[in-house]
Amino acid sequence: MNVGQLFECSLGLVGSLLNRHYQVELFDERCE
Repeated sequence: MNVGQLFECSLGLVGSLLNRHYQVELFDERCE
């Protein structure tokens, strides 16, 4: 798992406990 996946899992868990829905914008990593 990467950091973004951990953030999404924790946000989903907290959201389900609070009966709230959150939307996370997609993160596009750029390598230059």
